[in-house]
Amino acid sequence: MKKHATHLSDIALRPYQSEVDHPAIAEMDHLMGLGILEYCDPHQDMVFAEADGDGCLIGYGRVWHLVRDADTHEYLFEISVRSGWEGGDIERRLFDWLGQRTSILASEQTHVKSCTFTAYVSDKHTATLALLESEGFAVRGAERVMTRSLQVDIPELPLPAGIEIRPAMWQQASEIVSVLAEAFGHPVTASDVEMTKQDFEHWVIGAPAEIDATLVAWDMQTDQAVSLVLNHLDDAKKQGYLSQLGTRVSWRGRGVMSALIVRSLQMFKARRLDEACLQVQTDNANAIRLYEKLGFRASHHVLTYQRTA
Repeated sequence: MKKHATHLSDIALRPYQSEVDHPAIAEMDHLMGLGILEYCDPHQDMVFAEADGDGCLIGYGRVWHLVRDADTHEYLFEISVRSGWEGGDIERRLFDWLGQRTSILASEQTHVKSCTFTAYVSDKHTATLALLESEGFAVRGAERVMTRSLQVDIPELPLPAGIEIRPAMWQQASEIVSVLAEAFGHPVTASDVEMTKQDFEHWVIGAPAEIDATLVAWDMQTDQAVSLVLNHLDDAKKQGYLSQLGTRVSWRGRGVMSALIVRSLQMFKARRLDEACLQVQTDNANAIRLYEKLGFRASHHVLTYQRTA
């Protein structure tokens, strides 16, 4: 395969081509790619870079539009380049396209007083980091990516008394969202409460995951969801991903999250996957200690870069 397209003439941009692009998205950046294409219209808000002449997909870019409140909007830039192609003009071509698309989106929001531009980038992608810094972005936070081999023994941990695990169902969407809102200190928005059945299924299943592997812990006495792990399975890469790990404040320190995680690992292993992966804020010492206790080890970091307009 031809590599290192370092000239603009070597790169051709094309639009999103439907779900046929999902495996490539996940391959280039599985932690972002496995999520649904929410907050954006992929046919307008995504762009794909190909090596000119052979159609080899070598990178993609996406902009997400988030409404924080009536006066504040946020635009998330995602740039991913296939291994072996970093460091040329690909990042610049994708960034410029996203900037043009964001200008169009922002021009439609004349009432907005403040715009924040955010990019989440692996510390391995040095060319993208340098590009963002040259464009006025600065580091505002970091998450640690942690992995665990599924070939290592998985401990058996009981569920706390009064807790049972139920499947994630659309009818309980608002209850499930409220767990994450409390766990991460985020307000519940109208779009969360009014989530459609299709949106909910996309959220908990994602792409290219094949089954709903989300685990929700319920307090049987109060009939309230208390903890949650969204699991995505990538059979092709033999990897499982744990995301949105959250527990209500009143249930923390009682073993419910540990029990959910080991059941997730057991599920991954039963599907013949080789590795589990998750992300955690670098300043969340309690969570990091828990994950390390369960066998996870640091792999790399994802940095949050921001610029305010």
